Amino acid sequence: MSQYQVTARKWRPQDFSQVVGQEHVTIALSNAINSGKVPHAYLFSGPRGVGKTSTARILAKLLNCAESPNVCGKCTACQEITLGQSLDVREIDGASNRGIEQIREIRDNTIYTPLSLKYKVFIIDEVHMLTKEASNALLKVLEEPPRHVIFMLATTEANKVLPTIRSRCQHYLLKRIPLKTIIDRLSTILEAEGYTHENTALEEIAKAGDGSMRDSQTILDQVILYSEGNLTLKATREVLGLPEAIYFEKIIQGIAEQDIVQILEQFNTFLMEAGDGKSFGENLTAFLRQGLLLKKLPAKHPLLDMSEEKYEELRDLFDPFEEQDVLNLLNLSLELCDILRKETAERFWIESTLFKMFDYKNRISLSELRQDIFKVIGRNNTATTTNITQKTTITAQTSKQDVGNLGVFGAKLEERRQIKAERPEKTVVVKASLEELDNTKKEVEKPTPINAILEANMETDGEKIVAPREAPLPITPKPKSNQVISGDTVEDTIKNLFEIP
Repeated sequence: MSQYQVTARKWRPQDFSQVVGQEHVTIALSNAINSGKVPHAYLFSGPRGVGKTSTARILAKLLNCAESPNVCGKCTACQEITLGQSLDVREIDGASNRGIEQIREIRDNTIYTPLSLKYKVFIIDEVHMLTKEASNALLKVLEEPPRHVIFMLATTEANKVLPTIRSRCQHYLLKRIPLKTIIDRLSTILEAEGYTHENTALEEIAKAGDGSMRDSQTILDQVILYSEGNLTLKATREVLGLPEAIYFEKIIQGIAEQDIVQILEQFNTFLMEAGDGKSFGENLTAFLRQGLLLKKLPAKHPLLDMSEEKYEELRDLFDPFEEQDVLNLLNLSLELCDILRKETAERFWIESTLFKMFDYKNRISLSELRQDIFKVIGRNNTATTTNITQKTTITAQTSKQDVGNLGVFGAKLEERRQIKAERPEKTVVVKASLEELDNTKKEVEKPTPINAILEANMETDGEKIVAPREAPLPITPKPKSNQVISGDTVEDTIKNLFEIP
């Protein structure tokens, strides 16, 4: 049996031309070597599997290759560094060699010249795992090492590295690799290895890799073994444990077509074939997030992480919905995920949320309702609302207790009164009585702005707010408890509720 090598090792970059998605780093390092401006310490940081250690190894080759500033891959230096057999290029795991004794050993070894190469290179991986004492012991030699010594530090958490260490190094931040770049790299590998594949399968693998080339290549090995070299979308989803997107596509289609039966059937099929309730909530949230993003972003935007074919398909699916509708559905799905983390009756909560999504057209958020109420008040330019049972006109001259009964409007009126009452140059006195209210009702034929009524009835007289009233005028609910107050629009519903002309 021939010795098997995993894809991540077999296809590890051997020069900067093979490092994908990190051009901002590779170009800067190549220019530094070509110009002879090589610093004595580097710090490479970034997520896992994006090429930090590989970049350090390639840089060590460039510095010591017989054909420097290029990598020939054939000289003794290149071959020894590639195989990890060079005595002058040492790779140290910072997680297992984190004590001060190990760092003292490194410091003592720096005084010796290289055995066969031009530079003695120390590559310390996961340098943030070093203890504080070990990090401090590294400071002096890191600041002024011998001319033949170069340090290359790598970490996934640069914020945990001491600032004094970071300040002594040239810091290069490696980014997550874009989805399309990973797909292209995986496709190149599969073609070279002689495997067949579907582009949708590579897309799922790249998404699961989450910007990491190494993670994506590890998943690729699993799918190759499972599918026997024929990578299909179905095989990839089975390996990753991902549910088919068709479940959620049909649920969104059912919401758009107002088909509650289809929605519930798809949810039941998901539970029978694909996963549990928590998985359903998480995948539905991710699906709605994509729908919300494509409402605003073009097809090739990196935030979408999807092919153009998938973009067109999802855009047609979400076309019946307004942007606010998709946002409301997403909020319901997020609330569901939060509930499922605490509750046990998963099916009950999920079906309840699906019914709310089905009725999305009639759902109004509190912020929308508040905005619409103030729009109606502003457009009608009135300061009066009619009590539904007593037909009593309530004006802005009502007492503090009456104003509180007006809900949102009352809060705004009370806020205006408090602002005027707190002014140092004058004190507000609000005078109102039932007799004055009746006179006001008879005299006012046209609606009067709220500001005008407030200004007309506010006087400066002492330091107290006087509001003599014989009796409060509370707002009582509509007498017909079984009657549903509604209208063709939110505005009409508010008008009918308060009988605003």
